[in-house]
Amino acid sequence: MTEPSITEESFNWEFFLLQLENHLNDKLSFESWIKPLEFNRCDGSILIINAPSKFIKDWVLKSFSTKIIEVLAINYPKIKDIEVLVSTFSKMEEVQAETTDLSISQKLDKASFNSFDTKFSYENLSIPLNEHYTFENFVVGKPNQFAYEAARRGARDANIQFNPLFLYGGVGLGKTHLMHSIAWEISKAGDRKFLYLTAEKFTSMYISSLQEHTTDSFREICRSPDVLMIDDFQFMGGKEATQEEFFNTFNDLFSRGKQIIISADKLPSELDRIEERITSRLNAGLSINIHATTYELRVGILESKAKIIGIKIPNDVIDFLAHTITSNVRELEGALKRVISYHQIVKVKIDLDMAMHVLEDVLKHKSKIINIESIQKKVSEHYKIKLADMSSPKKDKNTAHVRQIAMYIAKQITSSSLPEIGRKFGGRDHTTVMYAVNKISKEIMLNSNLEDEINLLIKIIQQG
Repeated sequence: MTEPSITEESFNWEFFLLQLENHLNDKLSFESWIKPLEFNRCDGSILIINAPSKFIKDWVLKSFSTKIIEVLAINYPKIKDIEVLVSTFSKMEEVQAETTDLSISQKLDKASFNSFDTKFSYENLSIPLNEHYTFENFVVGKPNQFAYEAARRGARDANIQFNPLFLYGGVGLGKTHLMHSIAWEISKAGDRKFLYLTAEKFTSMYISSLQEHTTDSFREICRSPDVLMIDDFQFMGGKEATQEEFFNTFNDLFSRGKQIIISADKLPSELDRIEERITSRLNAGLSINIHATTYELRVGILESKAKIIGIKIPNDVIDFLAHTITSNVRELEGALKRVISYHQIVKVKIDLDMAMHVLEDVLKHKSKIINIESIQKKVSEHYKIKLADMSSPKKDKNTAHVRQIAMYIAKQITSSSLPEIGRKFGGRDHTTVMYAVNKISKEIMLNSNLEDEINLLIKIIQQG
């Protein structure tokens, strides 16, 4: 018998948008790209969505289709795919910009911006700031401390010490948070004007100015601030005419001692299809890498986020999330938000089992390869000892006990023999491993807290 399809009556578009917003954990992207979409209908196992322009349709399919299907799988498992249509009577007119001499061919959603019949203004150019992306809410650790301090100085000191300031790093490590924080700080001080754009918006507005013959207004506003900020600069790659305009804007501002702050995913010299004359100027400033998070920093981020939301999260759940969601801060915060949302909607208390259930789809993609090295790494992180101490001759009481716990876990969840385990722990004899296993087994029988702690560690290690 054919399974009944989802109908318009059984599909709650507003509920779906709420779940998708929680899953994205990126208010700016949600407001810019998802909110303009409209529900059309469900056709069998396909959700059909209306987009106000082909520009938005193409961007949604490229950047958000995977996330949309993931949320559908959780809430409407009968729906397996999506189709995005361009509305026949769109409020947003699609424009094709083609200029032979400038080699531009890009489609632009004009209704995203104010009319070019009037002069540009900061209000219709600058992207909106996220109220939570402030220096006060930025959790600082070794991987991001240099970037944080440089950003604060750039925001508070009108005497420019490094120009341009170039922040780079992988997805979700805090670049945009720092950019918003700088903008907020300048705004609060009120003594300098800033203009904050994404590279994509700079490109779109420039092309629109060409079509509307308002390039003078565009240049006037882009070259008048005290601080020009460009986010996600890598998206300017391959856009020759836009790079030409940016190059001239950069030179104009730099020559007049104005601050330029840029973020991207790579070093200037490593950016794809960016002209050498631009990367040369970007390299002349201060480039700071925002490194991947450490376990300690992830714990701090989770505790800070939970405090802002006002929800108490058990330590073992914090520990579990910090150990298992390691790719980037955005994914980490998204996992926490999903746990909290489930708690608030379903009225289930937050504990480790609940967190693992709610995040099952995220965790199943983690590697399940378990070896002694991965055990040593997770155990040393948890107990805050050096990884090298797992195989060192160091014999102080704390180090020896942590090493014994790691040996015990290795025996429980791997197929390695006692001699094999001993060799991985600095060439120790198999009798040493046997002693450690027996010792921890006895301690577990007498100490339920230790048993819970080791069981948590085993879950963390098994999730990869």
